[in-house]
Amino acid sequence: MYKKAQNPIVVVVVMAILAAAIIGGFLFVRNIGTKNQETRKSKSEVEKLMELDLDENYPGTAREVLKINNRLMKCYYNEELTDEQLKALAMQNQKLFDKELLKRNPYDAYVERLKKEIEGYKKSRVTIINIGLQELADAETEERGGYKFCNLLVSYFLKEGDGHKKTNHKYYLREDENGKWKILFWEVTQKTF
Repeated sequence: MYKKAQNPIVVVVVMAILAAAIIGGFLFVRNIGTKNQETRKSKSEVEKLMELDLDENYPGTAREVLKINNRLMKCYYNEELTDEQLKALAMQNQKLFDKELLKRNPYDAYVERLKKEIEGYKKSRVTIINIGLQELADAETEERGGYKFCNLLVSYFLKEGDGHKKTNHKYYLREDENGKWKILFWEVTQKTF
């Protein structure tokens, strides 16, 4: 039997439409992925910290509390912050503070002291290069007076002008009545980990 061959023009048009649809679909999907990635990448560390919901998603360990605190420190001393950003970060930072530390650091006084410290760092051309944080397994822990305490060491590696230096701090954290670790106080120390 004889079968009539299909019109070559129709075949070419159909193939061109299919090719265009496949290429268009690929570009569309790729463009959506790129936009989502740009949205995620476009947020600065300051914005990410300002958006943290510490009321609903509070860090579960003393070490995690200090990780957020250290991220805030890097922003304070390394970034050019607007007054609104500084105030928002300070508010986030105070959510990590124990009620005893909050009593000694009311919000307005804390913000003013931060501004002065940051200004001093900028004048001295000091920035935080890196931060080392002791492992939780190596931390000092104890129970006293119905409270749990955890002491962790933090090393700040600083660039000061043309030189470098390291400073160590010991952070004292206390678990509150809701099981959240809060920063009680810190001090400069010679101890390292």
